[in-house]
Amino acid sequence: MLRAGFARTIYQARQFVVHQHVLVNGRRVDRPSYRLRPGDFVQIAQRSRTLEPFVVAAAGAHATPPAYLEVRLADLVARVERTPSRDEVPVVCEEQLVVEHYSR
Repeated sequence: MLRAGFARTIYQARQFVVHQHVLVNGRRVDRPSYRLRPGDFVQIAQRSRTLEPFVVAAAGAHATPPAYLEVRLADLVARVERTPSRDEVPVVCEEQLVVEHYSR
């Protein structure tokens, strides 16, 4: 949601999913932790497309999508092309510290 440009913030993206505005492969999803696979289609539910945040998103007001997503903003549909590499994920984290913490 966030990376595709359908939401402004991670919190807004989570809320859209929890409030059942999101479909994955045509089925409603209500878990923000839902794992996507290459080839999955993410779209906004038909009844939700007229809501203001989605109208703004369809106009292209949010971030440009990364290379691993194929996005059609006018249709509010995104397709996962491939699994992103580590350097394509903009999360600041030192993985080694996480591994050390959990290995205790």
